[in-house]
Amino acid sequence: NADHRFLRNRIRGQLLPLLERDYNPNIKQLLYQLAEQCRTDMAFLHGAARRHWKRIAKPRVEGGWRLQLAGLRRLPESVQWQLIRWALQDTPGAPVGLEFRHWIQVRRVVADRSGPARLDLPGGAWVERRTGDVLVHPVESDFSLRPSTVSRYTAH
Repeated sequence: NADHRFLRNRIRGQLLPLLERDYNPNIKQLLYQLAEQCRTDMAFLHGAARRHWKRIAKPRVEGGWRLQLAGLRRLPESVQWQLIRWALQDTPGAPVGLEFRHWIQVRRVVADRSGPARLDLPGGAWVERRTGDVLVHPVESDFSLRPSTVSRYTAH
């Protein structure tokens, strides 16, 4: 805990004492309460997403998942994101290192109505919108549309 090369140790040893001293002496209790509220909210979100998973998500022969687009779009955004996360994480070779900016880009692919689109994610994973479906795959496969018919996004 004394090694400040690690971010978590700098937060505990430097940032939290600064926040307690200069801003709010109850910051640790407030952060604990916020974490508990997030845990409760996440449990609710998982339950809501679980109720929609069987109806919306179907495994693909090629690997990965096919999510029914109209059903996905009708759901609250937080449930959409959870279903897409599960589809990416519930397959062998699931991508690692996805950041919030990647989820924003995935959301754009799902919400866009201008025709097929594909988003390449770190590690070779991809999300592709086609007529009626969103395909989620952790690794590249031979199954693809001609480049001229697909808008391609690249996650950076």
